[in-house]
Parts: sequence; structure tokens; C-alpha cells
Amino acid sequence: MINFLIILIILFFLGIYLQKKNFLVDNTGFSKHKSFVKSSKKIPVTGGLFLLLTFIFFNLINLDFIYSCLLLLIFSIGFFSDLSNNFSPKIRFIIQIFITLIFILNTQNFVTDTRIEFINNLFLNYKFISIFFTLFCILVLINGTNFIDGINLSVAGYYLLIFISLFYLTSQHEIIIDKNILNNLIKITLALFIINSLNKTQLGDGGAYLIAFITGFMIIDFINLNKIASPYFAINLLWYPCLENLFSIFRKILIKKDISRPDNHHLHHLIYLYLKQKKIKFPNNFSGIFILLFNCLAITMSTLYFQNTINQLQILLMCILVYIFSYFVLKKKLKIKL
Repeated sequence: MINFLIILIILFFLGIYLQKKNFLVDNTGFSKHKSFVKSSKKIPVTGGLFLLLTFIFFNLINLDFIYSCLLLLIFSIGFFSDLSNNFSPKIRFIIQIFITLIFILNTQNFVTDTRIEFINNLFLNYKFISIFFTLFCILVLINGTNFIDGINLSVAGYYLLIFISLFYLTSQHEIIIDKNILNNLIKITLALFIINSLNKTQLGDGGAYLIAFITGFMIIDFINLNKIASPYFAINLLWYPCLENLFSIFRKILIKKDISRPDNHHLHHLIYLYLKQKKIKFPNNFSGIFILLFNCLAITMSTLYFQNTINQLQILLMCILVYIFSYFVLKKKLKIKL
């Protein structure tokens, strides 16, 4: 509790100071996916930096040197992207590939079970297929998390729900997971969630990459170590940023647009614009709340049935259908073309 209060107080006053000095703020203008939200003051992108420093500090004993270096690198490419327009998305993506591959090969932490015998045999007999599948999943998650960072509360709140879900399972079942790291992540993301709601800090690209990288591999490890859990439980914990990314790629291919260029046609953008059209106060925060309420329901259901693959697939289908239905209904109401 004391650690949490210290994190909260430091984040709050650091955010006020940096906002006043206009230092370490997102200087990328209207080229970024966050630019549709107008604000009189730029918000510091120090949430990700604080996540990096506190995560390494609180877990210093448990982290090896290579892992810490990779966390620093994955954060840095996003952080520099926040502060400069000159960092090509394609170069960022290539660096992400190398960092993720190094981590997979160094830790041997990759997807091994899909509950589909044919695919499991492929993964077992041809390990490189499992490695590249894991690489694909982590890259989708990292960049999808960056997409949903366009709205207050969304990233910190979403990952807080995931960590609470895992914490609940450790209290109800014999689960193998590093509880110290999990507890620290809950404290850090809760503090970030509160301060982000006050517009004093945001995770930025660096923070989005970092929290997705940490969580993605944590959940793969969770599934590999706890055979009672359905592998599709992992998908349902991370479905929203992954679907956001894949749907965005499909949409851009459909309209023949460069998939590496950000735009303002993600679901949270549409919710924000709809609330603004209805003249709802604080549409930014309320957009995040709407998204979190649905994800709270989805993650809760997935957690309660974490052992049952059939139920996990039913929940996943529900999430996909609700997402697509909501997207096109809002598009129609806002009269926005794809």
C-alpha cells in the first residue's frame, strides 16, 4: 500500500511539473492516432518511463540483465517516436521484430499448445513455426496496444483488468506465476490509471509497447506452466488490442491505404466522436469507461471459465461480434466512410 501511494504521489506531481514546463510531451502533432482529442495542454508521455523504472526497481532481484535491456529497448523505440516525427513506423517495426525474437530465443518462451492436435504436432516437430507464431502474436499485441492508447484510461485500465484477473486466479487455484511481479504490476497500472484519468500523464508509444511486451510473454508463460488453463483464455485476455490491430490492417487493405500510417478510425475514436456529437462532458474519459466496462464483462467471464475451451471460444466470438457491430453502427450514425 505504501509503495502504491508513493508511486501515485510522484506520478501526480511529476505530471503537473512536466506539463507546466512543456517537457517530455508528445511533440508529434497531428500525425499520431491520439491527435483527434483536442486539449489545451499537452500531456507528458512519462507514464511509460515511470512504468519502466518502477517495474525494474521493484523486481530487480527477479529480472536478469538481458530481460532488463530488452525492456529498455522496446520502451525506447516507442518513447523516441513520441518525441519525434522522424522515426519511421517501418524501422520501429523491424526493431520490434529483432527485440521480440531475441527474447523468445533467450527464454524459450513461446506458444506450445493450441488444443488442436495437428497444430500442436507442427509446433512440436518444427519449433521455428511456434517461434514465428509467437513473434506474430506479440507484434500484433504490441502495436494493437499502441492503437488503443488514443483514449484516456483505455490501456492502463485494460491491463489492470488483466492483472486483477490473474491475481484472482492465484487466490482460487494452484497457479504457477510470479506473484511479486504481478502485485507490482497491479500497483503501477492502478497508479497510472488514476493519474491518466486526471490528464497528468499518458503511457505514450513507449509505455504501450512496454506493457504489452511484459504482459504478452507473462501470459504465454502462464499458459505453458498451468496446463489446467485453456490456451484460448490467453486470447480472451488480450482480444481487444489484437482485434483492433488486425481489424485496422484489414480495413486499410480494403481501402488501399498504407497499413503503417495511423488514422482516427479506430473504435475508441468513433465512441469519442459520438459522445462529443451528443455533447457529453468529458468524452475522452467516458469513451475509455465504455470500453473498459465491456472488457470488464468479457475478462470476468473468461476468468470464471478459464479452464473451459468451448466457453472461451464462445466468449471470443461474442467479443468479435460486439466489436464489429458497434463499429459499423457508429460509422453509420457518424456518417463516416471506411
